[in-house]
Formats: sequence, C-alpha cells, structure tokens
Amino acid sequence: MRLFFTPFIPLTIVLIAGIILGDACCGFMSVWGWLVLFVLSLGVFFVCRNLLVKSGVLLLCCCLLGSLVYSVNERCSRVALPKEKVRYDAVVMSRPVDGDKTVHFDAVITEINGKPLSRNIHTKVTLQKDAYDRFVLRLGDGFEAYSLLQSPRNRNSNFDNVRWMRVHGFYSTTFIAHSDIRSKYVREKLSVGESIRLKAMKVRQKLLDGMSREVTDYNSLSLLAAMTLGDKSMLDRHTKEVFSQSGGTHVLALSGLHMSIIFALLLLLFRGSLVGKVLSITSLWLFVLLVGMPSSAIRAATMLSIYALADIINKHRTDSFHTLTLAAFVILLASPMSLWDVGFQMSFIAIVSIFVFFKPLYRKFKFRFMPLRWLYASVCLSVAAQIGTAPLVAYYFGRFSCYFILTNIFVVPCTTAILYLMLMAFMLLPIKSVSVFMIHAAAFVAMLMYEVVNWIAHLPGASIEGIHLNTVQLVAIYVMIVAIYLVKLNLMLNPKS
Repeated sequence: MRLFFTPFIPLTIVLIAGIILGDACCGFMSVWGWLVLFVLSLGVFFVCRNLLVKSGVLLLCCCLLGSLVYSVNERCSRVALPKEKVRYDAVVMSRPVDGDKTVHFDAVITEINGKPLSRNIHTKVTLQKDAYDRFVLRLGDGFEAYSLLQSPRNRNSNFDNVRWMRVHGFYSTTFIAHSDIRSKYVREKLSVGESIRLKAMKVRQKLLDGMSREVTDYNSLSLLAAMTLGDKSMLDRHTKEVFSQSGGTHVLALSGLHMSIIFALLLLLFRGSLVGKVLSITSLWLFVLLVGMPSSAIRAATMLSIYALADIINKHRTDSFHTLTLAAFVILLASPMSLWDVGFQMSFIAIVSIFVFFKPLYRKFKFRFMPLRWLYASVCLSVAAQIGTAPLVAYYFGRFSCYFILTNIFVVPCTTAILYLMLMAFMLLPIKSVSVFMIHAAAFVAMLMYEVVNWIAHLPGASIEGIHLNTVQLVAIYVMIVAIYLVKLNLMLNPKS
C-alpha cells in the first residue's frame, strides 16, 4: 500500500487536475486571474499554522499552479494565421518523404509577406510532386512559397490530432502547388534552438546515409532508422500495420524501452560510479539531441535522468515509483500540453502498471531453470504493461492485439540486440570494417524480427478490430481495474477477513 502514499502522487494528481481545469477555463480565465489565485493561496500556505489545513492549501497551490502553467503555455502558443494565401520564407526541418503525387516534410516559417516573424511558425507541408522534379529539396534547404496556411483539424476518431500537433509544436498545415515554390537561402533567420536541432538532424542524416549504403533490404533499413535514429519516415504502411496488429508498435519509436537499454549500456561503458552516472546522463541527452529531440525520447531521458540523480543523492533508498511520479510532475510542469500526448499517457500508464502488477504475477510461479525464469518474467512484464495500456489502445485506435505476449517475447530481445549493435557501430565508425559488420548484424536481426512479426500479424485472430470506447467507458474500465486490484490487495493483507 505504500505506493499510494508516495509524497509526489497527490501533488502530481492535483497538478493534472489543475491542467485540466486550466484547459476547461481557458475561454474566460486569463493568465493574470490564475496568477492572482495562485499568489493568494501561496500566501495562505505561509501564514497558516494548522498542519492539516496547510496540507490542503498546498494541494490547492499545486492545482492552481497547473492551471497557471497551462494558461501561460496556451497563450504563448497562440498563432494568428492569415485568412488568405500569403508569400512566406521557410526552412525544411525534416527529411522530405516521397509519396505517389506529393512530398511531405516539416518546415519552419520565418517571414510572411516580407515581414520577419517575432516567433517562427512550425508547419506540416504537403508539396505537389511536380515541383520536386524541378529542384531537389533536402533537409536544411530554404524556400519561398505562396500558399494558404491552415489550422490543424481533427479526424473522426478519439485521437485528438489538433492537440497532438500543438504538443509537438506544429500550428499549421499547408499544401503548396508545384508552381508556387522556389529555392531561397533563409537559414540565418532560425532561432538558436532551431539551428542546433537542424545541425543535429543533419548529423543524423549522415548516419542514415551511411546505413543506407550498407543495408540493401528496405524493411531492415526502415526498422533500423526508426529504432536507432528515431526516423520513422521510411516505415511504410504495411510495416506499421503488421507491428500494430501483432502488438509490437512500441518498438518502432524511441521510447522508454529504447532509452533504458541505451542508458544501461552507457552505465556499463562508463561504470556505475558517480562520474560514470554523470557521463551517462550527459551522453543520453546528446543522443536525444542527435535523434532530433522527439517528445518520447525527451520524456524517457527526463525520467532516467531523475532516477539517476535520485540514486546519486540517496543511493540506498531510491524509490522507483516516487521517481516516476516526480518525473511526471517535472514533465507536466515544463510542458502541460504533454498531458494530452498519447505517447505520454501510454508510457506512464505502462510503467505504473508494471510497478503494480509485475511482482504479484511473477510470484505466482517459480522456475529454477534460468531460461524458463527469463521467459516467464518476459510474459509477466508484457501482461503487466498490457493491463494498463490495452484500454487506451482500444480507445484511441479501436484495436486489441491478441498475441501481444508472443510478439513481445521475441521483439524485446531483438530490440536490445539491434540497439547494442548499432550503438557499437556508431562508436566504432573510425574502424570501418568492424562498424560495417555491426550494421550488417543489426540488419539481419531487424529482418528476422520483421519476418516473425509479419507471421504473427497474419495468424488467425491476430487482433480484434472496430472497438469503440467513449471517455466514460474508458474511465469506467480503469476504475474497475483499480477496484479489483484494491480488493485483491485487501484480501492479501487481511486474509482472515
């Protein structure tokens, strides 16, 4: 039961409540209103002498802080888009992805109608393919275009595309005709952060180009690019679908699993000393920068950094659950919009579910034979994570993968092998023969993983499709899971009752 009394749990819960309240009241409550309420409650907290009242006021302060940081974030992210077509300068910020009739990429708009912007606009661009034949657009290229900048729109599903775009910093979409674009040098107009990210993305592109010269199988190359460099642009629809049907989608994005494996390798290389942990944290964040700073990698790196720092400060009493809630608190305080990020929800619910359900499941059976013990632990880990994430997957994507245990028993070891091989390949780039061997070995593992996952996805009853849950049903399912767990826990603590 001590998990439910971790100090940061109530603070994180009321912070979440405050963020939701700030979102609900953003139409009529200003930043100044939330600031006044927060300052008043903070004053009451310092004046009050009663410990019980003081605890309640502290929770109120945390709730109002959530509303305040959300309002500030929402106000700073407001972008007034022109209602008609405009001429603008922009820079390509991602590798252009070639489609049948169009090319897709991310861009940063720096100037509209000859007027520099005080804050650059990040946009998703769809370019008519005829224009791509006239000149080649590459990562970092500047261009001038004439098109209509539109606000993102939601599709007919539970997935909130508008919020997803805002969480990831995109505030417009646009379609550019082939006759309305030309090359132009505008890179000096990028902010410092955008310039650093662009340079990191170019380094990533060079690594990807090197992989492309060595790996001839497209499926293997796309998996290696997604799993080690965070570039999912090469993944085709079929690959995404078979991994989704089999329950292995989580290995395609740089998430907590990947970052934990990388961090473990860094700790092994630098040894577990104080200096080694500091170097491991630094190297981890350099890797996050290298892969373009996706939100999933930032979340995982933040959590691992907090865990490592907590271990340094209090080496013998580090509580994993306390560290997790502290990480959630820090991430939501820094980026309150992350609360609506599906990846954020999946990651933290999966980890909480593992903390709560893994040990009770693992203790059911004991095996002396090490391979059987490892296999059973993998099954328990997959089931524990699935208990927490299955309702969310059904809610957002209308699907339940029936063979997720079989998939994860295979893909998790493959993911570990691929990451270790590719990281060693990058570190040993000066020794070309060894580096190439590592890349080919990782490509072989990726090809094997793809074939097995593809086979699982085509088994009869691989997934249940067309599930439609509303928000009330989703909440009811989680309430039922918590209630069943609490009843079971009560029976374990009080067997006679």
